Amino acid sequence: MKQIFNSRVVYKKYLTEDLLLIGFSANIDFKAGQFFHIILDKDDPDNEKTGFRPYSILNSPKDAHSRGIIESFIRLIPNGLASEYLRKLNVSDEVLLRGPFGKFILDKNNNKHVLFCTGTGITPIHSIIQQHIESENEFTLFHGAKNKEELLYYDKFKEFEKKYKNFKYIASLTREHEWDGLKGRLTQHLNIIDTFSDKTVYICGVKEFISDVITILKDKTKNIIMERYT
Repeated sequence: MKQIFNSRVVYKKYLTEDLLLIGFSANIDFKAGQFFHIILDKDDPDNEKTGFRPYSILNSPKDAHSRGIIESFIRLIPNGLASEYLRKLNVSDEVLLRGPFGKFILDKNNNKHVLFCTGTGITPIHSIIQQHIESENEFTLFHGAKNKEELLYYDKFKEFEKKYKNFKYIASLTREHEWDGLKGRLTQHLNIIDTFSDKTVYICGVKEFISDVITILKDKTKNIIMERYT
């Protein structure tokens, strides 16, 4: 089991009423795509119901090491145990963290990658892309959301697409009317990719989203890496 370590809140920013960007002081070695635990009960930190909650790391290891900060996008749930804890935290408050964990990391045996995510599922994928964008890896990101407000890092990824020839960005919204981009679920646009057989596929989101993508791709590629959000 990973050791618990002391941290503090460096910044908090509400992007929407229930979407929080939060940064914690931390000097840990991790791989892009991994997650950490916020400890909710220091007396019983291993209790899966009340002891902790897992959250993916948003920034890359390079960025985290340079600033001494790990950050995350967190969807706050009304009356949720962890959500209420996070709402009450103030900048400079002390917290307990644990990690890193997870195997949702870059497949080093391949250099062609297709990534699918919705909502805060962009969190570990952003870390992976930010860490490896200046490498020989090729990335195609399928990014879905209800509306543009929740299409996190849209402008940044559009800039990446202009700057890096190895990066392609495909965004689709399901409930936005004033939007001239793709509309509908991401699974409606998979024909944009000619073949998946030579690529590693990454899927991050809720159980239903992961299941929908796998149902379509299970016969098209054997290289699928998943991270389920609840």
